[in-house]
Amino acid sequence: MYTWVDDSDPAWAHRRDKARAVGGDAPLHPTAASASRFEDHSELKYSLRSLAQFAPWIRHIYLVTDQQVPTWLIDDPVGLTVVDHRELLDAENLPTFNSHAIESALHRIPGLSEHYLYFNDDVLLGKPTVPGDFFTEDGKPRVFPSAKGIDGDLPVLRAAQRNAEVLLDLTGTTVTHRYLHTPHPQLVSNCQDLEARIPQELAATRSHRFRDPTDISFASSLALSYAVATGCGVKGKIDYTYIDISEKGGFTGLLKMLAKGPRRVVCMNQVGKARAPMLWLLRLVLNRLWPTPSRFEIQR
Repeated sequence: MYTWVDDSDPAWAHRRDKARAVGGDAPLHPTAASASRFEDHSELKYSLRSLAQFAPWIRHIYLVTDQQVPTWLIDDPVGLTVVDHRELLDAENLPTFNSHAIESALHRIPGLSEHYLYFNDDVLLGKPTVPGDFFTEDGKPRVFPSAKGIDGDLPVLRAAQRNAEVLLDLTGTTVTHRYLHTPHPQLVSNCQDLEARIPQELAATRSHRFRDPTDISFASSLALSYAVATGCGVKGKIDYTYIDISEKGGFTGLLKMLAKGPRRVVCMNQVGKARAPMLWLLRLVLNRLWPTPSRFEIQR
């Protein structure tokens, strides 16, 4: 499954601006509502191409959006279902522009398989994969810890710190590190169990229209730690590279990948503003390394 947004949609932008205005003068961290958090460079299209090429074993794809559909997506795509936020979250909490709120309800998708992968749209596969890369033979999700810790003041780090507090209270387990920006293997049953144990924390997160320091980051962090702590998940490793296209080093990273080819999992994240030369190179890399349209694309 994917979460996705297109910031160039005027109707969506109007909803965001209105929600920000209604929020009044409450201070937000600069990254909580920055334009870079919502920019779309068609990464989703290429990520779907990567799934078709390197994960043909995936049976169905869910695309979670806010009253949007990609312009390049065919009508009624077989094997892909568009799920609106209104199907997952209470009306009183919508519209939301808080990825923490959105990902807290992904396991509620009707018909979702017990075992599933949660992708951000900037995560792509670069080499063939098998289910065993993400789940053990007995069905336990493999989670991929980062070498980086959770200290810091960014909203994503504050959420990780909050997750650590909640996990300690629930299980007595201490977590000190983040997770890699990979596909996140999930179990519906694990997420349902966790949701039932922290209703107040999730209700608070879902009430925040933009990222808040008290948020829980559910699917991309806490549910992974909870799975390991309760014995239904295991720590694993995966061939992976991370590129921030808003940093100078991103240019070198893209060039290196263009020359040597991608690793098994690639994340091309954007934390800040990306400059025009970087976006030009990004488009070149995406088209060179993932050139074959998926069955979901309009043929032009």
